[in-house]
Amino acid sequence: MSSMQERAAARRKTLTLQKVSLHSDKHHSFHIGLNVKDSWELLARISKEAWIEKTGNIPPSRVNKSICKFIRLE
Repeated sequence: MSSMQERAAARRKTLTLQKVSLHSDKHHSFHIGLNVKDSWELLARISKEAWIEKTGNIPPSRVNKSICKFIRLE
């Protein structure tokens, strides 16, 4: 076995899983109690942080409307 396979096997031996209900207070993946405005602001903040991590630059504050696609709900 290679050293990478040995490390993977060691991790599998010490891995601990805990099954949590989707709507449990211990589950932090969803923000069910947010209203629409707070949800939008959270999404915008996460998007800006992801942009900074990916590019290393501060994201532009203006929207480039030439690349936006508007989808009709009809």
